[in-house]
Amino acid sequence: MSERNMEIGREILRQLGGSGRLKAMIGVKDMFAIDNGLQFSFRAKAKNKANMVQIVLAGNDSYTVAFYRLRGITLVKCGQFKSGVYCDVLKPVIENELGLRLSF
Repeated sequence: MSERNMEIGREILRQLGGSGRLKAMIGVKDMFAIDNGLQFSFRAKAKNKANMVQIVLAGNDSYTVAFYRLRGITLVKCGQFKSGVYCDVLKPVIENELGLRLSF
């Protein structure tokens, strides 16, 4: 993983409130940097809701956010694919889609 990808992942994490806050609020289990972004999984409350989120930086300084349901080794797209998401609305977009709060 390149240093640039790690920096992007850290910045997204900072914009979401940090790893401690995400663990406390939604029970994040696995979190890691991906190409130009961040991916994390968590304990979903409902069986039909997403339990994994991928956030990828686009070329225009916005993010693309994808929601998935991971069941065993099967990954299924769950919820809407959001593009053109800027940092000031990143948390509300995720909160609205998951029905979970990311901050107090």
